[in-house]
Amino acid sequence: MYGVVNKAVEDLVVSTHGAEKWEAIKTKAGVDVSVFISNEPYPDDVTYKLVGAACDVLGASSRDILIAFGEHWVLKTGLGHYGALMRSGGNSLSEFLVNLPHFHTRIQLIVQVDTRSDRRRELAVVASSGVAFLTGLKLT
Repeated sequence: MYGVVNKAVEDLVVSTHGAEKWEAIKTKAGVDVSVFISNEPYPDDVTYKLVGAACDVLGASSRDILIAFGEHWVLKTGLGHYGALMRSGGNSLSEFLVNLPHFHTRIQLIVQVDTRSDRRRELAVVASSGVAFLTGLKLT
């Protein structure tokens, strides 16, 4: 996954639980990255380990962590950093989902996209609607 995803996980944890909890999560996950670079690809396993460690450290289920991440991604990361791009997807959830392939094409034009098959797995949580697309993760 790209560093922007891991940065968003970090921002969510730090903004809701503090920097000490984030460091505890990284330690438990065995992740020794001081700064995630947004457009740099990282092994998917790094993100999965961070989510798993967040469950343990914060005492929450993976479902709760991923829903919180989805809300944070849409409301903070998405709108804060990619607002114009997100607004171009439509005026409703259904319009956005219909336009999702075009959204991904726009992102590919903005960042260098790694298209290897192990990079094609996506984690997208649209928490506000209760819709979750999860690949490669088990909910507890």
